[in-house]
Amino acid sequence: MSNLILIYGPPAAGKLTVAKEIEKLYGYRCFSNHTLVGSVASIFRYENMDDKSTRNRLARKFRIEIFKAAAQKKINVVTTFGGSSSDKFEFFKEIETELSKLGGLVYFVLLSPNEKAILSRVESPERKGTKIDNKEFLQEKLKKPNSYYQKHKATNSIEIDNSNLEPIKVAEKIFELFKISP
Repeated sequence: MSNLILIYGPPAAGKLTVAKEIEKLYGYRCFSNHTLVGSVASIFRYENMDDKSTRNRLARKFRIEIFKAAAQKKINVVTTFGGSSSDKFEFFKEIETELSKLGGLVYFVLLSPNEKAILSRVESPERKGTKIDNKEFLQEKLKKPNSYYQKHKATNSIEIDNSNLEPIKVAEKIFELFKISP
């Protein structure tokens, strides 16, 4: 059996930072959402709204196939998802369905730091060159209706306010709350 830990939430919530801690502490393989989406966006650009549906469709298809292959090989994976689209939970259900067919388990983690925390993180050196790397753009994005803070209604789903928690503590808390054996 293999596990997939899917960490989601608003931009600059610390999703990838926590995923990297899980990789270090527990040996899970970290699949970077930034790398996948950035690669697809190198061809189907962010600035071209006509490319958005193609970019999203391809990124989702690649993710599903990668997660299925990892489950078949019994590789534990931690990944991130930062989208706020209205159909993200349908995508999460698809991941869960496909992996359960292969005996895999999916654990969903919503990181929900407060706005002050994410605004303090958004301009960190690690975020330079990402789609969202400045306070003004993020503040505008957060003003619009979005689903960043909506929790997925799945059995294996938790929410953690990591406003004042170090990434290592969040990683440990995920394993503790889900009772995952390291």
